[in-house]
Amino acid sequence: MTDGLVPGGLPTIADLQRGMNAGELRSVAEPELLNGAIFGAIYYRLLLRSGPLTKRFGEELVEQVIRGHRSKCESPHLYDSARSSSQST
Repeated sequence: MTDGLVPGGLPTIADLQRGMNAGELRSVAEPELLNGAIFGAIYYRLLLRSGPLTKRFGEELVEQVIRGHRSKCESPHLYDSARSSSQST
């Protein structure tokens, strides 16, 4: 449905999935949501002209989105504890 709106979206999801499979991202990461967070911020900036679309913006955006989902994060991520408690009930 949205293939025309997100150029390269599917390869990005596949890249995120490969990162999970390789142990670089936490196993609870959801590639579709991470992809949406990245592209959503880009489209927001593009459509509302809230700021320039620069290489620096793209790099910092990806870093911020991925940071909490790296498998070797120094501090536990809130998503992990929320997911654990919801699975135990």
